[in-house]
Amino acid sequence: MGAMADWIRRHGYVAVMLEESRNGDWEPTVGNFIAAHDDVIRRVRLAEGRKVATGMSGGARACSVFVGLRPGFGGLLFQAAGYAPIGPNGASPVAGIKAPALAATFGEKDPNYAEGPRMKRLFGDRMELFEFRGGHQWAPKETVEEALDSIDARLPR
Repeated sequence: MGAMADWIRRHGYVAVMLEESRNGDWEPTVGNFIAAHDDVIRRVRLAEGRKVATGMSGGARACSVFVGLRPGFGGLLFQAAGYAPIGPNGASPVAGIKAPALAATFGEKDPNYAEGPRMKRLFGDRMELFEFRGGHQWAPKETVEEALDSIDARLPR
């Protein structure tokens, strides 16, 4: 869980990590997400509307698809990339991103940096942007915790 581990523990979230979520063939990525998600839902009682998806780069793009495939996602944290331009059905996943609390982290030198302001215009008040010194990478602990605090504060209690 990297820089997010302490925050996840402190806030009592259940963490499920898929390491293969990256740019590329949708079938295995979506299949693994659905299998993991549905298994957790069967085994663990989760608070309604408090599920949060996050990923870095291709994983962020994959999460933009995931939140539209299963109900109950309240938050989405994009890291080092925005939403997938084309989802598994050949269309943009933007319509499926209904989560009320969105945030994105971008390094100032990230080649995807311009995606942040575009998403802010698209999603409006639902989206908060968090910048850090660096490039195309996971956000440092301080930045990711600020972004997660922002999302958590907007989720139902």
